[in-house]
Amino acid sequence: MHSRLGTYVSDAFYKQDNVELVAGRDDADLEHGIERYGNRVAIWEDVPLVDEADKEQGGASKSRPCEALRLAERLAELMDERPTLSFGVIAFYRDQVDEIRDALVAHDVVVSHDGTFEIAARYRDGFDDDGRPIERLRIGTVDAFQGMEFDVVLLSVTRSSPDPGQITDRLLWRRYGHLRLANRLCVAMSRQRRLLIAVGDRSMVTSHAGRQAVPELAQFEQMCERESADVLV
Repeated sequence: MHSRLGTYVSDAFYKQDNVELVAGRDDADLEHGIERYGNRVAIWEDVPLVDEADKEQGGASKSRPCEALRLAERLAELMDERPTLSFGVIAFYRDQVDEIRDALVAHDVVVSHDGTFEIAARYRDGFDDDGRPIERLRIGTVDAFQGMEFDVVLLSVTRSSPDPGQITDRLLWRRYGHLRLANRLCVAMSRQRRLLIAVGDRSMVTSHAGRQAVPELAQFEQMCERESADVLV
C-alpha cells in the first residue's frame, strides 16, 4: 500500500494499538498513473444531496441511484485509461451493489444475460504492467473483499440524508448505519494499493454529526482536502 494511505489507515484504525502499516514497495512503484488525479492517492468524488431524488433509498439495505450512476461513469473512464490496473468497487449494502451493477450495464462493463449479470470479458481479466495476470474488476460488499487487494478501490458511501440538526446516539446510528462499524470500515478502506476513491455525499462526514459518528471517514475526507490543496502533481 502507498505510504500515505498506509499512514492514514494506521492513524484511523490502529493508532491505539501502536500498529504502523509499512509498504512493501517504494511509493514510486505504486503510482497509479491516472492523469486527472496527478500524484494524489486519496480522492472524494462528491455526489451532493440536492433534492429528494438524491437521498438514499430502502429499508434495512440501502441504495442511492445517483451515486451508483456517478461511480459507474467514473469507473468505466478509469478502467479504459489504465487497463493494467485492478479495480475494486466496495459498497456497504447489497442493494447498492445491485444498483452499481445495473448502472455499469449502460457502460458495457457489466453484461446481462436472461436476468443474470457478469463482468464483460474485456474488463474481467487482464495483465499488470509486468505481464502478470490480474482480476481487473470485483464488485461487492465489504465481506467479498476480506483479505484481498486491488490497485484502485472505489468506495460507495451510499448514506445520504438531511442533517437532523441534533445529535443523539440513536439518531447517529439511524443516519449512518453500517458506516459506524469500525471493523467493516477498516476492511473497506484498506483494500487499495495505489488509490482510494470515496464516492458519496461529502456533507455526511464534514458536518459536526459526521465527525462524531464516523471519525475515520471524516479523517479520510480531510486527507482528500489536503491533497487537493497541495496540488500533488
